[in-house]
Amino acid sequence: MVKRLSKKKTSISQAAFKVRYLRRSRELWRRYLEGKPWIGQLYTRFLGLRPGIIIVDVGCGIGDFTRYLARLNPGRCQAIGVDARAASIKAAETETKKAGLSKRIVFKVGDVNKLPLDK
Repeated sequence: MVKRLSKKKTSISQAAFKVRYLRRSRELWRRYLEGKPWIGQLYTRFLGLRPGIIIVDVGCGIGDFTRYLARLNPGRCQAIGVDARAASIKAAETETKKAGLSKRIVFKVGDVNKLPLDK
């Protein structure tokens, strides 16, 4: 006979764990990319990033990669992040404001098949 483990309540909620996990994974990802400038150079060359370009990140989630691309091109590039989840867009806007990139990056809730873009 197999014994069942008791279902104790943990001291941290699942939502709090997810937030902590995501925050930590973003920090590790950011540090990894900062230590590897050649990755940014590859993205810049492969994507043709240059001043004045508009970057559209479809399925942007919480905007980490959108912000990364905008930072790679510190000129006057603009970025638009699109995601189907309103909660992800709200988090992306919050993090972008903290990063001081709100003037260069906007986020929109939208379906990949019906992008909510003016141009």
